[in-house]
Amino acid sequence: MLKKRRKGLIASGILALSLAVAMFSPFSASAVTYYTYPNNAKMIGGVGSYGSHLRYYWINPNAQQYKSLITQARDEWVRTSATLTTSIDIGLTTTKSSAVFEIHYESFSPWQTGTFAETRLFLNSSEDSRLPFPPSQNYKWASIMLNGKAFDDASSPHIKLDTQKAVISHEFGHAFGLAHNMGSSANSSIMRANDWYVHKPGLIDLQTINYLYG
Repeated sequence: MLKKRRKGLIASGILALSLAVAMFSPFSASAVTYYTYPNNAKMIGGVGSYGSHLRYYWINPNAQQYKSLITQARDEWVRTSATLTTSIDIGLTTTKSSAVFEIHYESFSPWQTGTFAETRLFLNSSEDSRLPFPPSQNYKWASIMLNGKAFDDASSPHIKLDTQKAVISHEFGHAFGLAHNMGSSANSSIMRANDWYVHKPGLIDLQTINYLYG
């Protein structure tokens, strides 16, 4: 989930900070700290395999106005060879049942809370199988929810479209299995909690994908 920051403080206050702290589980290997879910929970079947295995995302008709931004956010995760090659390979499908990532646009939280979007993770094909967040077990599919007016009003000192793209990219990260980065590498991470000053995945985000999926 990505929320906006007001005057350097998390908009919803101490409770939101407490929840954010609970939303990551750092693991360290070779002097690199990875921010993942408890038990390194991740997507069953992976996030693609270097072009030999493709996973799909589906855009709900109610989110079609953001198709270009969604595609750009997806490209920044997939086309990463200039920085670090990862296994991520996801393509657009018009068949919902073929997708393991869904993107929806609807109001699920009052826009005044500043919640731009959230990611929901599911254990099996049933929508009733939604897991608590953060999950502690592997999941089958993910639903990215763009929060209506709050997402439309996304604003910052940066260009609005960059902010919205950053929100989508951040939520893709959650869908892939990345938790909030609240460590020393946060300033260059798209998974930085409750902020939007990074607009695309950083090296630590791509390293975490390789740590989870190889």
